Amino acid sequence: MRFLLLAFLLLGSVICATAQPSNATVFPQIDDSTSGWGSCTGACAGGTSANAFWMAQNQTTPSRDGASTQFHVDGPAWTDVLFFNKLGAHDSFTHFQSDFWVNVDSNSAIIGQALEFDTFQFVNGREYMFGTQCDYAVGLWEVWNAQGGTWQKTPVACPKFTPNVWYHITWNFHRGKRFNNQNQFYDNFTVVQYNANNNVVSKSTYILNLAYGSAPLPAGWNDNMGIQFQVDLNGQAGVNGNPTTVSEYLDKVSVTAW
Repeated sequence: MRFLLLAFLLLGSVICATAQPSNATVFPQIDDSTSGWGSCTGACAGGTSANAFWMAQNQTTPSRDGASTQFHVDGPAWTDVLFFNKLGAHDSFTHFQSDFWVNVDSNSAIIGQALEFDTFQFVNGREYMFGTQCDYAVGLWEVWNAQGGTWQKTPVACPKFTPNVWYHITWNFHRGKRFNNQNQFYDNFTVVQYNANNNVVSKSTYILNLAYGSAPLPAGWNDNMGIQFQVDLNGQAGVNGNPTTVSEYLDKVSVTAW
């Protein structure tokens, strides 16, 4: 597999913002949207099919703004469930910032395999899948190499999320445009962890500057843009008395693009 790897620079506990133009388009409160949502389990998400799963909006607890969205997964070992929201075709955009708050229950620390957070754009026959995940199995943040069809480890540690507290996560991406550049770039991301009293425990920004080739758009797919969240269970789900359910709560989900 061939992929382009740009210079990699990792910085911890650094405040670094991606400049946005004044005419950037904001898609706010996506978690509260009544349109564009879909979900799937099993082969579509790369794992075993769930016994049951659902999305429940307007949850008051836990919540940051009074109306979070719950993604609930119930399944055997290696269950994967994908929840996604399509925002429509916006082909002119080349830069993207996803911003969201996430909170997971205590079962996630026992049977969670990975928590995935993606932003995507399908345009001009290319699939730009800006995939990111906290891989509990290896304890690292990983990003998706679309051209290679595989996850790439970063040096950024990602221990299991502390249950029942909020994390505020912001990712910045862009895609190549000039000279027919079809690469997708992982620029930087910020993770802010809170405690049960909603006080900041830690805040770190990581500069990645990673690039990988995009993939051809599968046959029958149309231009679109959106955001998605996936919950993966590990091989211990339902084994030796372990639980089979995980709930993840998302709040104040937005995508800014320009």
